[in-house]
Parts: sequence; C-alpha cells; structure tokens
Amino acid sequence: MNATTAGARRWRVRFGIVLAAVTLAVLPACDSSDDVSTTPEAPWTAPYGTNTGTATTPGSVADAMTIMITDFKFDVPTTVRPGAEISVVNGDAVEHTMTSDVGGVFDEVVDGNDTTTFNAPMAPGSYPFHCTRHPDMQAILVVE
Repeated sequence: MNATTAGARRWRVRFGIVLAAVTLAVLPACDSSDDVSTTPEAPWTAPYGTNTGTATTPGSVADAMTIMITDFKFDVPTTVRPGAEISVVNGDAVEHTMTSDVGGVFDEVVDGNDTTTFNAPMAPGSYPFHCTRHPDMQAILVVE
C-alpha cells in the first residue's frame, strides 16, 4: 500500500468514526415521544453548533464561502474571514432567509432554486442565524 492509499484509508476511517459519533448524538432526538412537528414544509433541522460544511479544512479560514440550503437545512462551512464574500445557494423550491439573530447584522432573502451573495460581518465572532419563514432552520456563521 503506497502513502497516498494509506492516507486515503486513514481519512475514510476518521470520517466513519465522526459519522458514527454524529449519528449516535442525533439518535436520541428521534424519540417518538417528542412533540416536534416534521411536516414536509418544515422538517427538523440540526440545532445551533452543528455546522457540517466541508469547504474549509480544519484550522483554516476561507476567503469566500458558499452556504448551501437543501431539504430545509443550512450547510455552513467552518469559518470565514471578516468581510469575505458569502454565496447562499438555495436548493429548495421555496424561498428562505438567512437572518441574523442579532438585528441588523445580515438579513438575506434567497428565492427558491436561486443564489444570493453578501459580505461577512467585519467583526470576528459567532453569528447565530435562522430562516424567518422556517424558524426550525438554524445555524451559526463563524467569522475569524
């Protein structure tokens, strides 16, 4: 086995371990006794702090980022530089917003199957946000 194959294998093993850990962490949320509605119009999405994007490698900060919206969920890469260009790609057929929980920081509307672009806040920090039309859609933008 050459070094490239061994490195790829280690990456797949690590990914499998992380995937198993995330699956185990999410399973308790699937308890049928919950009073949470999961209609096709607004299914359950991951709570704050579960950014799953892969646009940047661990420890790196992106000069630009793309946030994907798919199946009523935000997929946010790990971190972005202050003022960086952020593209929001809505893969759903319905309109969504990307609205900062702190008023006035950002409030972007993305039509169904469309894209919008804006700049990250200039101040480093964590910026929780949500979709005003689907309040269960929540994530965090991290600016470093």
